[in-house]
Amino acid sequence: MAAVPGASAEAWWRRGWRGAVGWARVIGRVNPADDATRRRRRQVCAACPAARGTRKAHRLTVLTPASTCGVCRCQLLAKTRLADEACPEGKW
Repeated sequence: MAAVPGASAEAWWRRGWRGAVGWARVIGRVNPADDATRRRRRQVCAACPAARGTRKAHRLTVLTPASTCGVCRCQLLAKTRLADEACPEGKW
């Protein structure tokens, strides 16, 4: 296993497990956010300087399947789909 800068191996595994459970909830449609909430969250995340893996499209910044949060390192497309998730910066 490669070293993870700034994180212990236990924290790395915990974050990976939480991400896998989150994706399972998205796929299983467990507690999904409504469309308006999801769009608003994605706009906020795309404009956030902590977002990683975004791209420009017609003068807008958009999320991609590889977009992650620089604070919590969650996959943004998955996190914004779940009603009970929250931004670690308190933006939504």
